[in-house]
Amino acid sequence: MAEVLTGDGSMYISAADDHIVTHRFCDQLGNSFTSGDMPDFVVEFYVRFRSAQKVTCSKVGATLTKCSIEPDGTVYFYIPKSSFTSAGQLIMKPSVSLPNANFADGTQEVSAEIFTGKYIRI
Repeated sequence: MAEVLTGDGSMYISAADDHIVTHRFCDQLGNSFTSGDMPDFVVEFYVRFRSAQKVTCSKVGATLTKCSIEPDGTVYFYIPKSSFTSAGQLIMKPSVSLPNANFADGTQEVSAEIFTGKYIRI
């Protein structure tokens, strides 16, 4: 589950503020990845039904964009203020390539749309 870190714990967050979202990626068995074995990922954040306006965070090799990873595998995603001009549900869409020998190329491509439990307020 994604967790949005805000000051007051409200389910409504202002588009005028910077936000940090945390998440832990897991393998097919539910085991969390650590920073040492974290697969590459691309995560998009957007307001539901308005995905044309999004914030993209990623890990490609050793290059991190708009995110950081703790040794225990907790990923912090950074959403700059004024990223959204519409109100609504804050959605997180991770796309991850997991090692899986059951697929011809040895990887399992996984993508999902996750409601973070927070609403963007304009």
